[in-house]
Amino acid sequence: MALLLCALVASGGCHLAVGISSCRHGEACPANERCDAELGVCRLNGNDPRFDHELDDDGNPDDDKERAPATLCGDGVAEGREHCDDGNRLSGDGCSSTCRVDDLVSEVEPNDYPNDSGSLTISTSSVFSAGINTLYYNEASGESFSEYDTFWLAPVEPVVVRVETFNREDADDCDGVTGFIVDMHREDVAQVWDEAFLRGSHDNGNGRCTVLTTTMAARPHLIRIREDTGTSFIPSYRAQITVLDDRGVETEPNDTIERAEHAAVDGLDATMLGAIGFAEDVDLYVVDVPPGRGLRAEVVPNAEATTCDAFNTRIALLDESGVEVLATASALNACAFVDGTGEVPRHEAAANTSLADRRLTVAVTKGSAGLAGTLPYRVAFTVR
Repeated sequence: MALLLCALVASGGCHLAVGISSCRHGEACPANERCDAELGVCRLNGNDPRFDHELDDDGNPDDDKERAPATLCGDGVAEGREHCDDGNRLSGDGCSSTCRVDDLVSEVEPNDYPNDSGSLTISTSSVFSAGINTLYYNEASGESFSEYDTFWLAPVEPVVVRVETFNREDADDCDGVTGFIVDMHREDVAQVWDEAFLRGSHDNGNGRCTVLTTTMAARPHLIRIREDTGTSFIPSYRAQITVLDDRGVETEPNDTIERAEHAAVDGLDATMLGAIGFAEDVDLYVVDVPPGRGLRAEVVPNAEATTCDAFNTRIALLDESGVEVLATASALNACAFVDGTGEVPRHEAAANTSLADRRLTVAVTKGSAGLAGTLPYRVAFTVR
């Protein structure tokens, strides 16, 4: 049944402190941006209402102030937070489908296991190009399984990373015919495979694409990709690895449409830290989606060793009046998410099929009522 979330009474809440001393994980800001010392993120010079709470005299967001339009990745013009714009929506050509600079890395066989010579350490801003062309049969269990493709990610400081698989050649999308399982393991995986498992994802993207969004500590992590049924080949695919832009910590109270969090309103590969403080608490975020594009929003644990099925959260998409139109909860191998990206979106309500910019509101809550204690989380956005 639809839930009218905007009718919840706003509470004072608590403002979570954040101590970030560098911008973009130590990178310098572009020439047209400045470093926000409080949040540790780059912002456009001057007044940029896309990334700030613009308040009126009563302390409420002022919707009458002119708002910069959402940027359109793929229009050939690099603007706003876009790192590049080559006029297309395909990753692996130097500029990704969300206008991030990327490097193309082709797999080297053998790369099935962590000690294999082809299991390379690659950048956390890369596209891994590979294929699954071998299937194996286990006579003891009577089951078949695909070969593995593995690579290492070793961030130099804690980050939030999205690993997303695509098997269409013409777009960052999946054809729905074959699918993937993506797993993450800590660095001692070669010694203790099962114990080193951290988190896995399956069938939580478009078609049968898979998305692994996770926090990562500053240490090596093994990523393993395989076909999800053990019965099909995937001759070629791409795994896009993106470090999400840290937009800081949610500002409380943000439990009404009027006071929804705006810090990631552009939705361009962004993440924010939040916390659900009590059973009926709700955090609202707004994202602008250009015409013909879709929003993916996901809630993941703030600890890399917490699996999705052990992380009791729920994410919902609200209409303009605050009425819930769709929602998902955390499950085995899929944290709570909504996804309107791709040619055939999994969730049509998260796609913008209009001819004008559309503002979407995302609500984050606990998955079950009555749970005690504060639940920290990371919310991740991408518009593609």
